[in-house]
Amino acid sequence: MKAVHLRIKENAHLTNHEFVQGCAGRFQFGDSEFVSLRDAPGIVASYFRGAAFEGVKEGGSRRTVVLVGHDVKNDVSMLRKLGFDVYNMPGLITLDTAVIYRAYKGLWNSVSLGSVLEELAIEPWFLHNAGNDAVYTLQALIGLAVRSASERGLKEGEERKEGESVLEMKEVTEALQAATDTTKNKRKVIKVKEYVTGLVVWDSGLDGSRGGDSDGGFELQDSRESSRVATYWTPPSSSWW
Repeated sequence: MKAVHLRIKENAHLTNHEFVQGCAGRFQFGDSEFVSLRDAPGIVASYFRGAAFEGVKEGGSRRTVVLVGHDVKNDVSMLRKLGFDVYNMPGLITLDTAVIYRAYKGLWNSVSLGSVLEELAIEPWFLHNAGNDAVYTLQALIGLAVRSASERGLKEGEERKEGESVLEMKEVTEALQAATDTTKNKRKVIKVKEYVTGLVVWDSGLDGSRGGDSDGGFELQDSRESSRVATYWTPPSSSWW
């Protein structure tokens, strides 16, 4: 991730302190670059053009430029005051981490960049420095994308696993039913719920195995509820069903 911090020479003596404590001299991702107010629009435009054509071979299509900001409309407004309108760039896409986070968490109101970073376990240094804020905003966007994709993947994986378990259990149940119908001793079969996700089998012979049980068999359990749903069993030889 390459970061650039531009400072206006004419305003270098000013410090933001009315609403937040500014720290213009604390850029953490390189050296700040001082430019004149007159040259600033052209320099900003050059960075946008560079992003559009960096690595593009002659005759190739320009790359899509994505402007990322936290409450990005304020950034766009400030650039317009500076003399550069980002929307003059063809195909520009804007992404707002304040809006994305609000949708992700189901919130009515936006929260600060610092709060988003805290949620993502990203420790920021010297927020309210424009360069630092830009870097951390992009990190927040990537963090939210990874978090959301991970949660969605886990949910889909769990749903797929549960569906596979149900299908496998139905197959097991059908196989057990078929085996029951063909055994020498008839067996009583209790209807099994289709969402059963666990199976416990013990010796179905007549040797009294499984902890002293006099009748062998196998039981189906719902592993989510840890309770017996149904039991298949072999009655004593003197009983017929």
